[in-house]
Amino acid sequence: MHPAAHHLRATSPQRTNPTPMHLHPHLAITHGPKEFTSVYYSLQNWRAMFERFDKDSSGRIDPNELREALCSLGFAVSPVVLDLLVSKFDKSGGKDKAIEYDNFIECSLTVKGLTEKFREKDCTYSGSATFTYEAFMLTVLPLLAV
Repeated sequence: MHPAAHHLRATSPQRTNPTPMHLHPHLAITHGPKEFTSVYYSLQNWRAMFERFDKDSSGRIDPNELREALCSLGFAVSPVVLDLLVSKFDKSGGKDKAIEYDNFIECSLTVKGLTEKFREKDCTYSGSATFTYEAFMLTVLPLLAV
């Protein structure tokens, strides 16, 4: 899992707009300017993607916009999964049925991480995998935000 997804929720309980230091609070201690620059440009790319798919410029991604954004990343999720993602990452508790920028990053990284873990077990590329309970828990728990 990308560190940004973990640190977003762990270090930003008020869910304010993240800055590179919110996403990587350890940057100042363990990383230098080169790593900081990398994070900065990564966030710029996320912002550009968010704005590209926020078709109505509302500052939020609705379910259709999210579906298009995830498809552009190579993740075709079902309507049921899409609804679940929107309800999970909607700051309004589900009343807006849309997600804001920071939640968009977190949502996208969560889908990416879960998909990568699933594909590791889908050896035949059939869209199906078998997990033991323990393997499932060990696969999913590290990807859940705290």
